[in-house]
Amino acid sequence: MFSKMKKILVVIGCSALMLLVKSCANVGSPTGGNKDTTAPSVKTMFPENKTTNYSGRYVNIEYSEFIDASALDKEISIVPKVEAYEIEKGSKSIKIKFKKALEENTTYQIFFGKGVKDVNEGNICKLKSFVFSTGPKIDSLSCIGTTKYLLDQKNADCLVGLYQTKPNLDITKDLPYYWLNSVAGKFEFNNLKEGNYEVYAFVDENNNKLYDKKESIAYLSKSINTKTDKSVELQLHKQNTDTLKLISSIDNKDYYQIKFNKGLKNVKVSDNQIFKKENEKIIILKGKEDSLVCNVEAEDSIGYKLKERISIINKNKP
Repeated sequence: MFSKMKKILVVIGCSALMLLVKSCANVGSPTGGNKDTTAPSVKTMFPENKTTNYSGRYVNIEYSEFIDASALDKEISIVPKVEAYEIEKGSKSIKIKFKKALEENTTYQIFFGKGVKDVNEGNICKLKSFVFSTGPKIDSLSCIGTTKYLLDQKNADCLVGLYQTKPNLDITKDLPYYWLNSVAGKFEFNNLKEGNYEVYAFVDENNNKLYDKKESIAYLSKSINTKTDKSVELQLHKQNTDTLKLISSIDNKDYYQIKFNKGLKNVKVSDNQIFKKENEKIIILKGKEDSLVCNVEAEDSIGYKLKERISIINKNKP
């Protein structure tokens, strides 16, 4: 009896050992959890989106999870332009501090681009932008447009800038008041305040929002008003960066022609002369005078200026 029990125990023991060995042989690497595909969301924001009459000097945003904001300095855009600000980055928050008081009665837009993402998988935060106003309303004017290369009419992706009109505007030194980047040759400004603006577009190769004279550029010869001008077309070309020069001043049958070495943006002619601008030419209609004597002020698209006193004899006068 004892021997029979012993044999049964041995069989049970061997069976248990074989099951243990088999179980160990089938053990694989532990599987991970599901991939994190959820982007960080905003937990709290101050001021809240579309706040009006805001007089504070900072924006604070707290997120639902740990964030990576290392690229925010390059990605962020604040329009209209804010000259001086700094960004404090926390593990779950960002704080934008304005070093000077913001303009009164102005709607501000903050664009984050791809500057805020989660730590684990790099999911971009859902909040791409938000607006607030220092006045009693959110500005609501808009302007759409297209950007193409002049020669082949292909779409141009470039910076489009609206500049406040002023006598000595220099886009190589002055930042645009509003700006954005066109995508597939299209752009749309929103939340604009009413006013007159000069419009330029250029391929901002070094991302400094200033025009460098080697970059392709387009501009409108006249300023736009954001209340009445709702769409624009811009065609970029390589700009002639030579110094503005007068090439010729000649007498034609019905008019005097003054020609420069490059296209002109602004022209002034003295003595109430009737004239029109045609790219690099100034056409002055003839009157009863025996000859033309006048002062001409010309400016090209990149700010070069030239003042000349023109004297042309009317050959058709008896």
